[in-house]
Formats: sequence, C-alpha cells, structure tokens
Amino acid sequence: MKKLYLAFYSICIFLAACMGNEIENNEEYLPQSKEALSPVGEESLMLYFNSTADFFQTFHQLLIEDENAQLKWVSNKNFEALLSNTQLCTDSTMLSMPKAFQALFNKDLKVNINDSIIHYNQGNLYVIEINNKKLKSPILCGNGNIDLIQVPTTRTVSGHVGFDEGNGLNHQYEFKRPQSKYKYKYVNQLRSYRIIINRQASAILAFMIKFEYKYSAGWKNAGLPRNLSIQLSGGASVQGNGILAYHELFPFNSGYVANYNNITDPHEVPLARVDFDNNLNRWIWDVAIGGRITQVVVGESNTSWTDIW
Repeated sequence: MKKLYLAFYSICIFLAACMGNEIENNEEYLPQSKEALSPVGEESLMLYFNSTADFFQTFHQLLIEDENAQLKWVSNKNFEALLSNTQLCTDSTMLSMPKAFQALFNKDLKVNINDSIIHYNQGNLYVIEINNKKLKSPILCGNGNIDLIQVPTTRTVSGHVGFDEGNGLNHQYEFKRPQSKYKYKYVNQLRSYRIIINRQASAILAFMIKFEYKYSAGWKNAGLPRNLSIQLSGGASVQGNGILAYHELFPFNSGYVANYNNITDPHEVPLARVDFDNNLNRWIWDVAIGGRITQVVVGESNTSWTDIW
C-alpha cells in the first residue's frame, strides 16, 4: 500500500458575490424537483437552481452516482445537457471535469442560478446575464479546474509514469496493437478538482481511468470498448485551514470492488470531497491506497494490463 502526501498551493482571490440576493432553500435535496428553464431568445434550454447552495447540493448528489445514473438523470430533464453532448464540446478544461459537474450545464456550457445565467469558459465561471439582461462585460464569479498535485516528477518511455504535469499522480502503460498504426496507453490517474462559485467551494479527490491513442495532435480517447476490474482499499483525509466538512465518497476501509464491461469513455471513481471556505490557501490530502486496476480491450487478451497501487 502506498502512502501519498499530496500538497496543494493556491492563491484564492476573494470573489465578490456576483448575484443578487439568493433565495434561501433549506428543503431536502430532491432530484425530481429541478426543472429546466427556457431563457429568452434562441439559446438552448438550461437547468435552473434557486441558489448556489442548491447547485452544489445537486452536484454532490450526482457525484456519488455512476455514469449510467447520471445520464438517466439528465435525460429526465428538459434540456440538452453537456453530458449527453460531449462530442460537441471544444472546451478541454470542461471535458476534464467530473461528469457530475458536466451534467449541470447545457451543451453551450451555461447554467441558470437564481437571477443569473453563468457561462463556463476554460476553467472560469462568468455571469453573462442578470434578470434577463445581458451584461456588456461578463463578471467573474468562480472557477472549476484541476488542482496541481505537488509530487516528484518521474518519466519513462513506456510502462509506469509517476507524474503527469498539471493533471495528477498517475500510472501509465503504452503499447501497440498489431492491427493498428497508432500507439495506445492506459492511464490510471489520481487527481483533484476545485470548484468555487460565489464564495462556496468544494475540492474533489478522484481516480480517472482512461484509454487513449496517439495521433498527430496528441493523445485522445481511444473509444474502443474495454473491460475494467477495480479493487482498491485504503483511506484519505485532509489537513488545512478553512475546511468546513470532509466526506469519504466510497468505503475505502472495507474495500471497493467493481467490474465494468464494454466501457468506451474515461471512467472516474470519486474518492473524497472537502467543502471549504473561500479563504483556504493551502491544504494537504493524506492518502493511503492499495489494490489493483486491470484494463483490457474487449476481444484482445494481449492488451491486458494490471496496475498495482
């Protein structure tokens, strides 16, 4: 079992509330109560939330659901969700965010919170409309991005790679398929996300399990069906100032065992969540994790790789 100390440093800019007075909503979370809002004009439909707290509550609930449940949730809403239209998205930062976050935005990367329409653009969140009036200059009201993980850098041509700059601690395995001219690689990546909207904030620790191929412009999701086998155990905790609450998102201590067949997209396993105030400027994830992750292309047993943590 590996013991990892992941330190995060950032300068948190105090974000003035970019909305008017929000409607307080203390009712219990009810997924079926969320309705789509049709904005003025010819824009795509988008979800409406009474408040920022309502937005985060829904995000946190979706975070612990699997992808099938998330897709079913958005299909029951009367809007064109980004999660169902990722092939149309050109924002690489948004595509790297948790699927639970993507589920709350429409295909134009917009969401309606209280009296404001918010647009996501390359890691930042901007208010672009208030009370049906478009703003001449968008107002920055938050961000959603991948946090840098400060660990030593190691690189190899193939096999295990200990660190991928800017994305997180990861293990990789490169290989060739005889029937293809491309290089392929499996990636098992431990990463952290930070989301701040109107001075409310959450950080998420998660595993991202990917299968990619290399083409002229870089690495891209391979899209080939593969089977996954996951066996993980351990625990995570966090240290730092400004922390409001810590939540473990799956049972580390008793072990997490799961098998998935015919997976074509990156697969994420949320591990833990921290809610914090906007003054947090440094914290440390303390992670002890062990187990194995196996990936194999369907029908190609020679592509099997078991990654030991």
